[in-house]
Amino acid sequence: MAASLTRDDAIRISLADAETRAGVPAVLTSVDAETFTNSSLGASRPGEMSADVMTPGWRIIANAGGRSYVYRAGARQIRHVADDGAVLLIYPH
Repeated sequence: MAASLTRDDAIRISLADAETRAGVPAVLTSVDAETFTNSSLGASRPGEMSADVMTPGWRIIANAGGRSYVYRAGARQIRHVADDGAVLLIYPH
């Protein structure tokens, strides 16, 4: 695992995940810098504890197969926020 993800790393990993989920190529719709309100990028999983610290990162949206895939990424993790609100940690595995 890299010591710290760059913006480009986060985009590449997010697009690859969207492609895997959709089974077709994904395109980047948007990437915006964001400061999240906690260490789980404002997207905690059930039962997960996170520190209340301002955490810089990016909100990444990809499109694949006519669907949007939303990701929250920081220097050490990427989370996929599904349409039903479920949160999946996609990096690190």
